[in-house]
Amino acid sequence: MKNLEPAYAVIIPALDPPESLLALVKELRTAADPLVVVVNDGSSPEYTAVFEDLQKAGAAVLHHQCNYGKGRALKTAFAHLLQNYPELRGAVVADADGQHAVGDMIRCLNMLAEYPHDLIIGCRELAAEHVPWKSKLGNRVCCKLFSLLYGIKLQDTQCGLRGIPADFMPVLLELPGERYEFESFMLREAARGLPGGGRLRSMPIQTLYGKGNRSSHLRIFRDSAEIIAAILQKYK
Repeated sequence: MKNLEPAYAVIIPALDPPESLLALVKELRTAADPLVVVVNDGSSPEYTAVFEDLQKAGAAVLHHQCNYGKGRALKTAFAHLLQNYPELRGAVVADADGQHAVGDMIRCLNMLAEYPHDLIIGCRELAAEHVPWKSKLGNRVCCKLFSLLYGIKLQDTQCGLRGIPADFMPVLLELPGERYEFESFMLREAARGLPGGGRLRSMPIQTLYGKGNRSSHLRIFRDSAEIIAAILQKYK
């Protein structure tokens, strides 16, 4: 049977996801009913039931046999969408750790529909007291470097909530980066120019963090160094 052709999708990479992910997917599908693609990036066996429940809730679940990293998970989702949904116009990428509200995901979908060639970047209020210090410091450094190197001012270079035009996905599949640094390579490529004359566009979103941000899999020193290195690798 031929697949129905959704206009937009939501991609959620997941490694040992919290139980709240199932409720989020159900709420998202009830509110907007986009195609939801969850990438199981090598989660532990005890999370098998979580992904089975996500499938029952209507999400398409793709599996990595081991943990390859967020960048590779996103590329897996992009390749799946491009191969199976040729009429797709774009996708919103969201984190599995509860940092993104369903309302903001829907706003991002709507903005992507309005600006179909733009790369939409969620912008958090990182000065808030409940934001972890590592997020504040790392983002501040990355935003400053990005502005100096590319002449584009962004208030949040590390936000995982992004709207990705479909015509940008083939380009992203060719970029380096397997973990969190892939998101910086994405920004670097967008600064060079997007297909269809698109541009980088920020969208203010809620700033949500769980206690201690425990569900984050960011390796603070190694991943931060790779993120900064990706920004510094300016094209000649």
